[in-house]
Amino acid sequence: MDFRIRALPEDFVFLNLRALELSFARQGRPSEERVKALMEELLAHYPAAAKPAAPGGAISSRTFPDDASAKKAAERAVEHALHPGAPVDAPAWRLNRELCALLTWLSNPELGALNSELPAKPQSPANPQPEARPTQNNASAKSKDDTLPTEAPPVIAKTPNSGLGPVPNPGANIFPGRKGAAFHAELGRQVIEKTLALMDAAPSQEEQIHYAFCLRWAHGWTPEQRVRYFRWFHEKTVRYTGGNSFVKFAEAIRADAASRVPESERQPDSKLADWLRPLASPRPAVLKPRAFVKAWTLPELEAALDKLKDRKPDLARGKELYTQAQCAQCHLFRDAGGNVGPDLTAVAQRFGRHDILESITDPSKVVSEQYAMVTLTILDGKGGTAQVSGLVKEETSATVTILTDPLAGKTSHFYKNVIMKREKAAVSIMPPGLLYTLTAEEVADLLALFGAK
Repeated sequence: MDFRIRALPEDFVFLNLRALELSFARQGRPSEERVKALMEELLAHYPAAAKPAAPGGAISSRTFPDDASAKKAAERAVEHALHPGAPVDAPAWRLNRELCALLTWLSNPELGALNSELPAKPQSPANPQPEARPTQNNASAKSKDDTLPTEAPPVIAKTPNSGLGPVPNPGANIFPGRKGAAFHAELGRQVIEKTLALMDAAPSQEEQIHYAFCLRWAHGWTPEQRVRYFRWFHEKTVRYTGGNSFVKFAEAIRADAASRVPESERQPDSKLADWLRPLASPRPAVLKPRAFVKAWTLPELEAALDKLKDRKPDLARGKELYTQAQCAQCHLFRDAGGNVGPDLTAVAQRFGRHDILESITDPSKVVSEQYAMVTLTILDGKGGTAQVSGLVKEETSATVTILTDPLAGKTSHFYKNVIMKREKAAVSIMPPGLLYTLTAEEVADLLALFGAK
């Protein structure tokens, strides 16, 4: 099997990977010979990294076939993905997302129906005849047995857990205990090693979580690889923040992966034992009380910062201030922070210093629709009404969950039948005085952390 990844433009590679996934979902797992050949071909180009656009706008593919430098290749892939000219959905990330899921699925012999296990298709007659309708004259002449079909209907085979979804979800069809060939484990270990390297180097928690999600079905683990994988949950996810269910979802991934660890590796004295424990809820950051400095206006702050243009910023203090000024409560920066407001990882690449400061000192001047608050007028249960404002965090056909205090993480839940009115709020949920406890030097350090000049 010659997939010819190296010869294809980036978008064509992506479409071909999707086509393979669709083919396997509909036609089942290919033969072991084809699985081995396809895995070897895909592994030679995993992880993928995108070059900047070639002359004329064409996008070409860059791959790293050297298995000995998986870690270096992953770091280079991330570096290319972070290139200022790369789109938000960078080609390298798109390809690695599909390659990871597909290689994981191929390497695990327990996943996916074999072609022989797929539901049988009923055969239609070559020349179907219209069914004769019984007439009043002959209806009484037929016995009860005459009206029954002469052959039993075909039995349609059903695969286990078919409701879990098709490829690329590795758990689409599960066949526990199905044995594979030696190459499944050998190539599976390469998939795991390269994916763990991508997890270590990925710049966003979304990418890391995707790789962790796929690896829960990986096959061919070494004890050292398992330690690296489960350690990631305790060292990384507990520092990430998201919605109210974020830790629950991360724990669900960890628990699902842990359920497949053999008993021989679960011994209390093993290196893995401590990392198999459930995730603890992340502890909120301890904020030190800060004294009031100045009710900064935008002109005053810009003038003060202009005087500090020759000062070398303190990035370590800027990172500490990111938490102490409560930015991390709502905004993600690199691999830490919340998801209430916009991601600030690349904010300095999109906006200049003036715009960043304006959004902090006057957050209600421009509010994106994505982060706009709503005001609900609700029945208060006493014959009157009350108003509640906040961000809609979750909504079902019957209820609405509103984040009313992002700094404290407080939410309120309402049934829709008590909501009398719903309208967009005129102010931002972000409070305007977050810089009032910072000196001009500290503001400069905070901006330097974002890369703003």
